[in-house]
Amino acid sequence: KYYTGLYPLKPSAVEYLQEESGALYIHLQFGNGYEVTLPAADVIHWRKDFGVDDYFGGRAFGDNDNAGLLTMLQRYDQLTQSIAKAIKCSCQINGIVQYSTYMDDEKLEAARTDFNNRLANNESGLLFSDQKFEYTAMPRDVKLVDAETLKFFYDTILRANGTSLAILNGDYTKEQKEAYYEHALEADIKSLGQAFSKVLFTDREASFGNEVVFYPNDINFMTMENKIAYMQVAVPAGALSVNQILKMGGFPPIEGGDDIRPRGFNSLDGTKQTDDTGEEDPPAKK
Repeated sequence: KYYTGLYPLKPSAVEYLQEESGALYIHLQFGNGYEVTLPAADVIHWRKDFGVDDYFGGRAFGDNDNAGLLTMLQRYDQLTQSIAKAIKCSCQINGIVQYSTYMDDEKLEAARTDFNNRLANNESGLLFSDQKFEYTAMPRDVKLVDAETLKFFYDTILRANGTSLAILNGDYTKEQKEAYYEHALEADIKSLGQAFSKVLFTDREASFGNEVVFYPNDINFMTMENKIAYMQVAVPAGALSVNQILKMGGFPPIEGGDDIRPRGFNSLDGTKQTDDTGEEDPPAKK
C-alpha cells in the first residue's frame, strides 16, 4: 500500500454496506450534502467503548449507552435552572415598606408608585420619610447549593470518562496526572495504534511485525527537578541526544543534534571524557 496522506473525516451520518461477496464498505454523508462510499479496509475507524453493535457500540440498533450519564446531566441542568430562578427572585425584592394604616388595593398601588418615584428622583442616595411608612431593607445572602452537592454532580458526570476535578481545573499533581493517563488514556492510545496498523499495513507486512505505536513522550509527567535527575543518569549512559536534552529543557533543537551521544561524551561540544583510570570509554553503538 502507498499513501500520500491521511485525512480526518467528520460525517453527519455513517452506514455500513456489504456486498454479496462479503466485502464491507462505509457510506458517509457530510453536512454539506456530499456523499461517498469507501472500502472499510481503507478507513481508520477508532472503535472504543464497545456495546451490542460491533461497529457503533451502544445497547442496540446504534443507540448510545450513556443513559446514566444523560440522566445525571439532566438533573444537573435542572439544578442550574433552579439556581438561576432563585437568584432572580431574590434580586426582585430589595426591601419591605410597611404603612401604619390600612389601605385598599388602589391606594396601596398608588403608595408603591409614590415610593418608587421617590427612589428614582433622589439623587443624594438618602430617602426621607415621615411616620406614614417604615422601610426595612432585605439583606442578600443567597446560599443555594452547598459545595458537597456540587462536587457530587461534578464527580458523577466526570467519572464517565475517567476525568477528575483536578484534571479539569488544571491544578493536578504529578501523581494525579499519571493516574489519569494510566486510567483514561493509556488503553486508548494503544488501541489507536492498533487501528492505524490494521489499515496502513497489509497482512504480509503485519506478519513481519510492522505496527504503528504511539508513544506518550509529549505527555510530560516530570517536574524540572525530575528532568534534571533523569538527565544526570541518562546523559552519561548515552541514552539521550543533544536535541532531546534541549527539548526536555524547553529549548529549540540545533542542527546535527539528533544523534545519540555515545557514553563518555558528557559535554555539549562533544569533548570526550575519561574515567578515573585515564582511559577513554569505548564509543556506544547508535
